[in-house]
This record gives sequence, structure tokens and C-alpha cells, in this order.
Amino acid sequence: MSAYDLHNNIDARIAFDIQDLTNQNTVAGEIIDTSGFQSIEYVIQSGSITMGIAIPILEESDNPLMPEGTETTLVPASEILGEITDMNVFKATKIGSIGKKRYQRLLVKTDAGIGVGPKLSATAILGNPNFSPIA
Repeated sequence: MSAYDLHNNIDARIAFDIQDLTNQNTVAGEIIDTSGFQSIEYVIQSGSITMGIAIPILEESDNPLMPEGTETTLVPASEILGEITDMNVFKATKIGSIGKKRYQRLLVKTDAGIGVGPKLSATAILGNPNFSPIA
């Protein structure tokens, strides 16, 4: 395996299925099990958001169901790589997490001005595997 081999040292999972954003809504993505990996990066892609804002939020838990309440918490700002900012008129961005809990989830919160139509999706890239190559 080459020292430059990224392909066999990462895994990609759907974090947020392609969907329309709507007014004043928080949409939860898929729960990502980070077992076997030491890092996670979210690649978020959207259509043009011309009005309103959409804010990405990262949650974590040791419970695979990620229930609301004390078992699921926001990833602390000190454990987020990159800047979580309001998304508007962007095409792709990335946000990493060095969260210490096994399960993570991306949420997107919108305000009243978002309108109808902008689409958004995200992929979770898991890296630094405990064992490689990844099957």
C-alpha cells in the first residue's frame, strides 16, 4: 500500500441525504458510528441559498439511538475543526470533529427566511482507521 493511498484509509457514509431545506426547521441527518476510526470530517454540499440562513450543528453520544436529553450533546466548540458559520450562497464546505463519543450526527437548522427550494446533502468521511486497508 502506497504512503499516498487515501482510498484504502477512509470510509464514506451518507450523513445527510439530499433534501430540500424549509423555513424554521431543524433536520437531523444519519447517525454515524465512528467505531474503528479516529477522525470524522463532514463534507456539506448545497444549492445556492439566496435568502435566510442554514446553520450546521454537530451532536454526539455514546448511545447508538442518540436520544434527546442528557445522553446526546452538542460537540464542544473546542472539538470542532473548521468554522461552523451560517451557510448562504456556498457550494461545498467541510467541518471536522475530534469529538470523543462514538456516535455523531449532523443537523441543519434554518431560519424563517430560507424559503423553499435550496437542497443540501452531506457525506461523513471517516479517517485514521485502527486497521487498514479498509475493506
